[in-house]
Amino acid sequence: MQKRTRVEGLCKRCEQGDRFVQKGIFSESVAELILGNASVILERSRRIVRQNLAVLEKWVESEPHLSFVKPEAGSTALVYYDYDIDSRTFCTDMIKKSGALVTPGDCFEEPKSMRIGYAYSDNTDDLQKGLDAISAYMRTLE
Repeated sequence: MQKRTRVEGLCKRCEQGDRFVQKGIFSESVAELILGNASVILERSRRIVRQNLAVLEKWVESEPHLSFVKPEAGSTALVYYDYDIDSRTFCTDMIKKSGALVTPGDCFEEPKSMRIGYAYSDNTDDLQKGLDAISAYMRTLE
């Protein structure tokens, strides 16, 4: 309840001030709230990364045309494939055919790969749906 009261108070202060003051008050107040809860926020983020990395790893292991070096940190992975198609074409065709959006490995001078971000949601089903869409596209290449 205390947090809600602080946010309500912040909103009232912003409504009463000019735009420059509003931005400063709001930014400083948000930063204060975040820093005051840094351990909770970091633990949540770490949990999301760990659980989603496990989903990604299981998926890569289940796909015979894929491989990757399991990341030790971060929230993205380069996943390599063995199809005879460059990564820009692979990724462009994939988004058109399946709706799955990943970054071509060629953007990082890593041919025949794609960069997959895996920590955007704490719902692993969301990630799995995207990975399933990539799998569906890969079936069209076989």
